[in-house]
Amino acid sequence: MFHQLMYVPQGECALWPTNLMSLPLIADTLMGIAYYAIACSLIYFLQKRKDIPFTSIFLLFVAFIVVGGTNHFIDVWTLWHPDYWLSGTVKVITAGIVVSTALQLIPVIPQVLDLPSPAHLEQINQQLQQLQQEISERKQAEQQLQQLNQFLGLNLRERTAALVKQEIQLHAFLDNATDLIQSVSPEGKILFVNQAWKTTLGYNDADVDQMSVSRIIHPDEIACFQSVIQQLLTTPGDVIAVETKFIAKDGREILVEGNINCQLENGQPVALRWILNDVTQYKKATEELQNSKLFLELILNTIPLYIFWKDQESVYQGCNERWATMAGLASSEQVVGMTDQQLPWTDDEREWYLRCDRKVLTTGQSLLNIQGQQTQADGQQKWRQANKVPIRDATGQIVGLLGIIADITKRQHTGGQLQQYTSQLEVANQELEAFTYSVSHDLRAPLRAINGFSQALLEDYGDTLDETGKDYCNRIRKNASRMGLLIDNLLTLSRVARAAMHYVTINLSDLVQELASELQTSAPHRSVEWIIAPDALVYADANLMRIVLNNLLQNAWKFTSYHPTARIEFGVLQQDEDPIYFIQDDGAGFDLAYIQMLFRVFQRLHTIHEFPGTGIGLATVERAIHRHGGKVWAEGAVEQGATFYFTIPKYLHSVAT
Repeated sequence: MFHQLMYVPQGECALWPTNLMSLPLIADTLMGIAYYAIACSLIYFLQKRKDIPFTSIFLLFVAFIVVGGTNHFIDVWTLWHPDYWLSGTVKVITAGIVVSTALQLIPVIPQVLDLPSPAHLEQINQQLQQLQQEISERKQAEQQLQQLNQFLGLNLRERTAALVKQEIQLHAFLDNATDLIQSVSPEGKILFVNQAWKTTLGYNDADVDQMSVSRIIHPDEIACFQSVIQQLLTTPGDVIAVETKFIAKDGREILVEGNINCQLENGQPVALRWILNDVTQYKKATEELQNSKLFLELILNTIPLYIFWKDQESVYQGCNERWATMAGLASSEQVVGMTDQQLPWTDDEREWYLRCDRKVLTTGQSLLNIQGQQTQADGQQKWRQANKVPIRDATGQIVGLLGIIADITKRQHTGGQLQQYTSQLEVANQELEAFTYSVSHDLRAPLRAINGFSQALLEDYGDTLDETGKDYCNRIRKNASRMGLLIDNLLTLSRVARAAMHYVTINLSDLVQELASELQTSAPHRSVEWIIAPDALVYADANLMRIVLNNLLQNAWKFTSYHPTARIEFGVLQQDEDPIYFIQDDGAGFDLAYIQMLFRVFQRLHTIHEFPGTGIGLATVERAIHRHGGKVWAEGAVEQGATFYFTIPKYLHSVAT
C-alpha cells in the first residue's frame, strides 16, 4: 500500500544509532498511550456526566486526542516501516479534526467566558447551599404543616363525631326523660320537644313542625303565659316557676307545672326552655285524697263515739270533734302534739291511760271493753267503755294506737233496772218450770185414765157395743194419744227455749246417717234414696242439733210417703260467710203463698188426714237454730218437693271458747 518500497524508514535515515532511536520510540509510545488514556477518561467522564454542556466540543477534543495519539504510534511505526502515506493521511485527518475543533471552539468561547469563575461558583454554591437549606426547611415545614393538617383533620373528624355522639346522647337522654321538655323561640315557635312531650300531648313530628306554642296553651292561660314570656325577655337571667294547662291533640286538658328560663347567645335570648311535669293525675289524686280526708272526717265526726289516735310516745295525733269537745278543746286540730298531762283528767286517770297505752304499744295486743269513770272538761264524771288497738304500718311495725270510747253512763244507770228485770225473768222461768212439771205430770194422768178406761171399755163391753160405740171408743183413744204427743212436743219446744247450751264439734253427716237408718228400719218396705254429704262439721249444741235434724228428716220422710220412690238429700253450700246446710226431698212440697205460716206453732199446710203431725216441729227447729244465732228458711212447690236451709255461725267456736 502507498508504494512502501519506494521509501526508506526513518531509522535508516538516522543510521539506526541505538541511543538516538530509543528516544523517539519511548517518547512517542508513552505519548500515544497517554493520549489514548486521556481520550478514554474523557469518554468515561462524558458517560458519567451527561449534563455537561458543550458535549460536541468535548467529543472533538476526544477525536483530536485520539488522532494525536495515533500520530505518535504512527511515528513509532515509521521508524522501521516507511508508511508515510499512512502517516500523512492520519495527519490530514488530524488537521481536519483540529480545524473542526477550532471552528467549533470559536462560537463557544464567548459562552465559556460567561461561565462563572471559581469565586463566583463558590458564591453560587453558598447561595445554592443556603437555598437548599431553605428548601429543606420549607419541605420540613411543609411536612410538619401536612402532619398538622392531618392531625387537625383527624381531630376535627373525631371532635365532630364526638359532638354528633353527644348530640345523639343528649337527644336520647331528653327522650328518655319523663319530664315534658320543649324549646320555644322568643316569637313563640316550637323549636324542640322530647318524646314524653309528644306522648303526653299526642302530637307527632309532623304536627310539631312549624307549630306555635299558643296552639297548646289553654285559652284561659294565654294572658298569664304572655305575662311570663314578657318577664323572661325583660330579665333573661330569671328562672320562673309556672303552673298552667295544655290542650292535647284529642282535646284533653293536661295540667303541667315546672320552670321556664332563657337560652342566651351573646347576651341575647334565642330560646325559652320549658321543663314541665304532667301533674294531671297528681292533682286529681290530691283532690280525691282531700275529698276522702274530708269524708273521713265527716264519718269520724258523725259516729256517736269518742275517737282519738296516738303515736308510739302516747302523743295525740288526732281525734274527732266529739272527743275534742269532751276534752274541752276548740277543735280536733288542737289536740295534735298534746299529751294526757295537758288534758283535764285526774292524776289517777292519766296514770291509768298511760299504763293501758304502754301495754298496747309494747305487746301489740288490743285492750277491749275497758270500763271506768272519766272526768270531762266541765268537771262531770261520765261512765266510759274504751277499746284501744295497735296501729301497724305496711311492714307490721306498731306506729301508734287507736282509741274508741263509748258513753255508757245511761247503761250504768239502767243497770239496776236490768238487774230487776233479770230477777223477774228468773221468777218467770221458775213459774214456767212449775207449769212444765204440771203439764208433764198433772195433764198426763187424766190422759192415761181416758186411754186406759176406753181400752177397758172395748175389751170388757165390746160385745155389747155396736159399731158406732166402738168407733167412738177408738176415736177417744186416738185423740188421747194425739194429746199426749202434743204435750210431748210442747215440752220439747219449751226445753229447746230454756235448755243450757253445751257446744261441741258435731259431725252432722254421721248424725243424719244415724237418723236415716232409724227411719229406714221403721219402714223397710219404702224405696228411698239417701244422699248424705260427708264430714259436715259444726260447732253447736249436740241435743239441739239432733232435735233439728230429727224434725227435718221426719218431715222429709213423712211428705214423701205417698211416692213409690223417694229421694232425700243432706248437703252443704260453702260460701264466704257461714256455710248453708240443707235437707231436700222430692215429696208433696208446699205452696209458697203460705210460707209465712210454715214455722208458726200449731200451723199446718196439710190436713191431719193427709199427713199426721202436731204443727210444732218446724217451730221447734226455728227456735233451736235461733238459739245458735243462725237462720232457717225453706223453698218448695206443690208436688215438687221442699228444701229446708239453716246456718250455724262460724264464729261460735271462738265465742264459746
